[in-house]
Amino acid sequence: MKAILTGTFGMAALSLSLLAAPYALAQSSGTSVHSKTTPSAPPAAAPAPVEAPAVPDQQPETQAAAPNAVGAGSAGWDAQFGLAPPQTSQYTGAPEQVAVLDQINAYFNNLKNLEGEFVQTDADDKRKKGRFHIERPGKVRFDYSLPSRQKIISNGKYLAIEDHDLNTTDRYPLESTPFRLLLTEVVDLARDASIIALDIGDKIVVVTLQDREGRAGGQIRLFFDYPQLALKEWIISDAQGLNTRIQLAGLELNKPADPKLFTFSQDLGMPKFRGGSN
Repeated sequence: MKAILTGTFGMAALSLSLLAAPYALAQSSGTSVHSKTTPSAPPAAAPAPVEAPAVPDQQPETQAAAPNAVGAGSAGWDAQFGLAPPQTSQYTGAPEQVAVLDQINAYFNNLKNLEGEFVQTDADDKRKKGRFHIERPGKVRFDYSLPSRQKIISNGKYLAIEDHDLNTTDRYPLESTPFRLLLTEVVDLARDASIIALDIGDKIVVVTLQDREGRAGGQIRLFFDYPQLALKEWIISDAQGLNTRIQLAGLELNKPADPKLFTFSQDLGMPKFRGGSN
């Protein structure tokens, strides 16, 4: 579940996620551990040119549809979207690239609320799904579908990873996560991130980011429909080159969210006492 945020977002990758380090969040006996590493060297051969990835079919049910089989971990998306972006997509600051980056900034800055379903595909090809809510600035919530009872919640200042099965919670300053780039009051990717690559196709735009301030490590790739921009998915690559893919479906824009969604569970992590006499 943490892979939706972690992996290593180097400002090298949302941190959404974004999504998404070094920014690898590890958990040991309910204790949060922040570890920072250096992204591994890119592979010698550049991956195949970027094509529009398969996204979940949008269905009327509240659950996100399972993504099309893409062969993660083999010659599918895992190889296609490795740490090294295609050489033809390197960000040079050319006028066309700057114009598209301005469009991406405007997309997020005009976005107050976003909700929908997500499908998470881990590096081992395991899939999880659920529903998410975003309220800018600063608030997110990811609820994993049963049988999982895990949640990711940001209240605008801290981001909590809650495991209601294990009765544990871990909290991190939002500023230390990849989400800060997209949830800030004013999104300006050129100012706050290093733009590693920007690939512009007929129907898709892919931007690869790295944290300019070095608060996180790894890379995040954001995928948008184009030319009518709409966020469709992101891929977070960690320092070992392992990818976590988050696909979005059934998106609803600027629908007001219940403020309670962004409130932490107050009793999570507290000892459980059974009734009875001493």
